[in-house]
Amino acid sequence: MVPKLTIAVAIYNLENCLEKCLDSLLNQTIKKDTEILLINDGSTDSSELICRRYIEKGLNAKLINKSNGGLTSVRNFSIEKAQGEYLLMIDGDDWLEINTIETIFNNIEDVDLLCFGFNWIFKNKIVIDERFTEKRYYSENITNEIFKNEINTSVWNKVFKVELLKKNNILFPEIRGAEDYIFIYDYLNTCSRVKKITANLYNYYQRESSLSNDKSEEFYLNNLIVLEKLIAKITANNQDNQEFCRYILINYIYLIRDYKKKEQKTMLNKINEKREIIENYLN
Repeated sequence: MVPKLTIAVAIYNLENCLEKCLDSLLNQTIKKDTEILLINDGSTDSSELICRRYIEKGLNAKLINKSNGGLTSVRNFSIEKAQGEYLLMIDGDDWLEINTIETIFNNIEDVDLLCFGFNWIFKNKIVIDERFTEKRYYSENITNEIFKNEINTSVWNKVFKVELLKKNNILFPEIRGAEDYIFIYDYLNTCSRVKKITANLYNYYQRESSLSNDKSEEFYLNNLIVLEKLIAKITANNQDNQEFCRYILINYIYLIRDYKKKEQKTMLNKINEKREIIENYLN
């Protein structure tokens, strides 16, 4: 029997915060008709042992160990292995509200993409409460309509239809820090029915140790070039995605402003050098 939902958890060296994620899965108000994949991306700490302990405690999950390939490889592996009708991809240092599966099941019928709200948590405090207004989209130009209403491009607060992912060969490109933009754009181009709901079901935990990594030069380079190329791709396809372009441009401007001012000229030169490499993923 095909499960209704697959939840794929990306895990890499998370021994200090993984239990909260696994507890949130173990304590769901509804557990049936759900496949849980714990994807261990070559962790060198005790993450694997923690997963095994939770499975022994009763968590109905499958532990899959793979060689380290990074988050993009885990996401693509999740799409390949998912047996469910729908797929939710989360990170092992974050956690779900205990009614997440129940809420998804109550809202997923006749939907290609389900979006829900989230809490952004830093130093154990909610710093962003991103709550959506409930709405359905049936427009031919869903991408434009959705970004008019300011939906983010993160994947962890969205439920995807596996059939659409596999039928259209939609995968994450190997571009660190910018892969979600491309994945969401490609997926939206296959959708005809999108729904967003008000419930904040996801808790995104910003670890202090990850802040410096997020601000690396590679992060800026990849994001800036991908945003630029996405606009070119939309233009080449003669798509009327003005709102999506506006969303991209705003992010582009913030990235430029956020980068160290004294190094902005160097950054722009490096963007030009790296354009051709990244363009291969977008054509």
